[in-house]
This record gives sequence, structure tokens and C-alpha cells, in this order.
Amino acid sequence: MARDGGGEDAYGAVEVARLEAQRRLALGAAHTLNNALTAALGELAFLRDERKGDPAVVEACDSAARELERCVKAAAALLPQRSGGGPGPTDLVRATRDTASLLRATLGRRGELEVRAPDDMLLVAAETGDLHLAIVLLVQAAVEHVGRSARLVLAVEGRAGAARVALDARVADAAGLAHVGSAVHADQAAPARIRVLALERLAARGGGAVAIAAPEPGRFQAQLELPLVGPV
Repeated sequence: MARDGGGEDAYGAVEVARLEAQRRLALGAAHTLNNALTAALGELAFLRDERKGDPAVVEACDSAARELERCVKAAAALLPQRSGGGPGPTDLVRATRDTASLLRATLGRRGELEVRAPDDMLLVAAETGDLHLAIVLLVQAAVEHVGRSARLVLAVEGRAGAARVALDARVADAAGLAHVGSAVHADQAAPARIRVLALERLAARGGGAVAIAAPEPGRFQAQLELPLVGPV
């Protein structure tokens, strides 16, 4: 894909707009799904209490409730937090942890996602929604490169007036190397390149920048850097 400043910026803007539309649709679906699942859990609890003398029914209700509770958590993770979701300043630490909680539910059992972050807040000017999208895109790019059987670490730090989210992803086992994607570079396939353009645009809206690299087979690294609002 040829690099053209104006054209690439347009591609990035379209991709961000598409992702934001999908996010709004997902929020509406999450509200509906969360309400339906909560109602189902209530009915299940009523059935369990009504048939508590039947061990088979109780066991079945408990098993179904556990699965429904997992679905409720996944749906709830999509919903905006009461204290956030709008324009900045935004706590990068909380945004990273919230997004990671959602992503763990989608990675499956083969993937591992760890967050290393300070206890203190790191306030940046970016909007919460932009941060969530950017982190999702970073992890998506990493998983596409190293596969779902991956160990991913999101490290958050603040230093010298800037806050950073650094992603390091590695293939979890030697067998996974057979499924490793190609290196990330400027002339990569169009879908991957458009994702990078969207990331760059999201970072720029918060006054920051993003860097992505695949230094060796089975490894993917990326960093999102944003200016801090006030001192560290």
C-alpha cells in the first residue's frame, strides 16, 4: 500500500469513524444483553429455590448460572463506567485495566494478558473512548501477528511529562511459531495498514503518537505515548 500523507489520513479517519460507529452499536447491544442476562439469572435463581429438593435440578441451575454470570461480566465490561466515558482528562491506568478486563474475555483460555501499572493515576488529555479503541487495536494487531496462543503484557508508566502504554506480545510456545504473521512494516497488507493509520489518528487526537514493531519471529511490540495533564 503506497504511502500518501493526505490519502492515508483519510483512510485513518474513515477507519476511526467506522470503529466508533461499531462501538456505539456494541454499547446498545450490551445494554440489552445485560438486562436480558440479569433477568435470566433471576428466573434461574427462582427455579433453583423452587426445586431445591431435586439435586439434579440444583446442579443444572448452578452450572447454567455460572455460565450466565460469565456472560454478564463480559456484557458489563462493554458498558461505560459511571465516572468516565467522555472527554479527557482520562486516567490511563484505569482505561488500560478496564480494557484489559474486556479483552481477557475474548482472548480465550490459550491467551494470557497481564497489566503492569502503578497505583497512582496518570491523567492524559485523550478521551476514554479513544484510549479503549487504541488499546483494543494494539492487542488485536498483536494477536494477529503472534496468534491467540500468546503472552501479552501491557505496561503503563509515566515519566518526563508523558504517559505510555507499552505492549509486548510473544508466542506462548514453540508450536505457535508456525502460525506467526509477517513482520509489521510500511508496505504491509491494506487491512493491517489501515489499522495502524487508525491507531495513529487516535493517538494524535490526544496529542500523542504510536510506534509498532515486530523485531523477531513470534514477537510483537507497540507503544502508545501521550502527554500527561500536569506533572507526574
